[in-house]
Formats: sequence, structure tokens, C-alpha cells
Amino acid sequence: MLIGTLRQLRNVGTNISCSKALGVVTIALTNVVGSTISREADLVMYTQAGPEIAVASTKALTTQLMCLYVIALVMAKKEAGALLEQLMLIPSQAQLLLDKQEDIQRFSASQFNKGKVFFMGRLTDYAISLESALKLKEISYTHSESFAAGELKHGPIALVDESTLVVAMCTQPSLFAKMDSNYRTVFHADVHCDRQSALCLLLFCVEG
Repeated sequence: MLIGTLRQLRNVGTNISCSKALGVVTIALTNVVGSTISREADLVMYTQAGPEIAVASTKALTTQLMCLYVIALVMAKKEAGALLEQLMLIPSQAQLLLDKQEDIQRFSASQFNKGKVFFMGRLTDYAISLESALKLKEISYTHSESFAAGELKHGPIALVDESTLVVAMCTQPSLFAKMDSNYRTVFHADVHCDRQSALCLLLFCVEG
């Protein structure tokens, strides 16, 4: 399976050629109708994300994840009605965040002077934190990195100082306790700064 968002991806095209030479069936997951990978792949699944205006095309990522989720459900060959219902709730859940635009802008304005931003998370939240750090680099040219929360004490904590904003991703209830421990570690670690100046934002994306 080849995943791409741009109209021409030379390296992806090379992968298709190599796969076909080996007799492997290729599937393209793309947002661009008529793109190179959509023409050359055996099968195509369009994400239908719409025009990609910004460099950090977040909707391209989210629609790719949703398509991969659906593909995984099909391959699992299990009853997926409840899971698909949850998937259908994503637009309304996203709107809840968009409705908080003023609060988000207010918080951002209070943190604009931070020199670097560290994201941390566990399991799938770590994957999202990687993407978040990348998006922040692309949009604001701010130094941003992502760390696995479980490895926080093995080096990254030493980099936290008064110019750091730490964003903790926490969307998985089974990991709340562990993430809470990581969250507190940032505040109470023996770092060379005013411990309370290294602000930590904890994101809960589930109700309650």
C-alpha cells in the first residue's frame, strides 16, 4: 500500500515499479485524482479530503488514518458496526474543538514566547505527538520535538527549561495514571530552571 498526498512523488513511483516487477499487487491511498500513484497502482482508494491548501495538511493525515482504519476493519472480517458508528462521530467531535477557537487562541497568545515545544505521549498518542511536532515546525518554524512519555526520564527531561512548553497527549483511559505520572515528573524534576515556568498542557480528548 502506497500513501501519498502530493501530485508527484518520485520515490513512491519507484516503489510501485519495484513492487510490480515482483508481482505484488499495489494499492494507492491518495487525495489527488490523476496523481502518479493513482494511475500506476493496481487499486486506488481516494481520501476525499478536498484541496490541500496549507503546507501542514492536517485533514490529509486524518482522512488517511480513517481510510486505514476502515481497511483494517475489512481485513479483520469482524462485525464492525459499533466501530464504524464511532468513526462517524469524528466530525462532530472535531467541531467541539473548533468551537473553542477563542480559548485556543488565548492560550497560544500567552505561550508565543516559548523557544521550544516538546510533545509527549504513549502508544497511539506518541504517533500523534510526532505529527504534532512536525506540524508546529511547518507552520511556526518553532523548535519542536516529540518524545515517548515512558522515556521521559532517560534524557528529554534534562532539556526542559523556562523556555519550554510541554504538551502531553492523553486520549487512552488505560494510560491516564501513567501519563499523570509523566505530567508530574515535568513539574517536579530537578531541572535547572524555575520548575513552574515549564508549563505543561495536558490534553484529554475523551469526555471527562
